[in-house]
Amino acid sequence: MEADPNGEPTGFVFRPVATNVRVRLVGVPQTTGPQLLHLKQVIKLIFQDANTEKVLRLHGLPDSWDTLYKIFEVIEGDVGRLILDLKWMSKTQKRRFTQTAQSPQVIGDEARHGRQKEQPPKKPMPLQEAIDMITQTTHEWINYKLSRQP
Repeated sequence: MEADPNGEPTGFVFRPVATNVRVRLVGVPQTTGPQLLHLKQVIKLIFQDANTEKVLRLHGLPDSWDTLYKIFEVIEGDVGRLILDLKWMSKTQKRRFTQTAQSPQVIGDEARHGRQKEQPPKKPMPLQEAIDMITQTTHEWINYKLSRQP
């Protein structure tokens, strides 16, 4: 929990937990109304859906091509072509992301592959662009999942 100089709670810190999950909220939430309801729905989804739990746990790790690609794989495995059909990312963005993440010629030892298997992308995706795209895709995916809850 974060606190102001007087020791009053100002926010909450969530940490990834491997097996047993306990969340204890102490203090007064800074969000109200729709924001608090959304947060409660996301927390409920984490406990109901292993893919959501995994994606959000991975987002808690340091940003790397490997972690971003794992997040992408979990989301794509969950919704397939909806990533493109619902325009969470374009076909070009997806191709640039995957080709860059897999290319040792472009990103060196952080690449998912140890050797260059195909031509490197003509316009590699910078890491920050990949972070922004995967973060936005995650938001869209979670909102999609929440919209389908009973």
